[in-house]
Amino acid sequence: MAFPALNLSITKKVANRKKDGVLYLNLGDSFTELSQFQDAIDNYQQSLRISIEQGDKASEGQAYGKLGNACNSVGRNDEAKKYYKLQLSTAQEIGDRAEEGKALSNLGTLFYCLGDYDRASEYHEKHWLIAIELGDRSGEGYSLSYLGNTFHRLGSFMTAKEYHERSLMIVKELGDRVGEEKAYGDLGRVFRSLGNFEKAMEYHKLQLSIAKIE
Repeated sequence: MAFPALNLSITKKVANRKKDGVLYLNLGDSFTELSQFQDAIDNYQQSLRISIEQGDKASEGQAYGKLGNACNSVGRNDEAKKYYKLQLSTAQEIGDRAEEGKALSNLGTLFYCLGDYDRASEYHEKHWLIAIELGDRSGEGYSLSYLGNTFHRLGSFMTAKEYHERSLMIVKELGDRVGEEKAYGDLGRVFRSLGNFEKAMEYHKLQLSIAKIE
């Protein structure tokens, strides 16, 4: 007769531990918003420990991604790379394509910031393909924007222009005014690099018109 009560007690403990993991994750997010990144890292690590203990791979992957972002914010690039790669491998292990796309995007952005534009383009292109597969128009626009910036850095200005034009089309379709402003600025910079200063000025004026409204 004691077994049902024992099972219920175990179930409650498991549920409480999972709840604790979510609370640590949320607390980490709050510290991140306050730019208190070490406190954020401490809480994300607590959440990660609980996720591993519970065998919750989805939550484990999320924690890796958030740890990577926090470490990246304080310049701990090697740690960020390690966490992003763990986020990627965990997502691939459980077949979570959306989380896989996030991890690829994170790695692409990290390598871009480190000046490794070839590797950045590889990761952002993989993210772009997953975004198309999932019908994630926002993710598609974001990856196209980063691909444009990456090819601009590599000196492939016409390729950069094409990516930014496609990104602009998507953000306008979504009504994303922040993304639209960024796309106009990116295109303005590309046309400056191409020596087409009139077109560059046209895009920068469009960028300014949105900035004034926002």
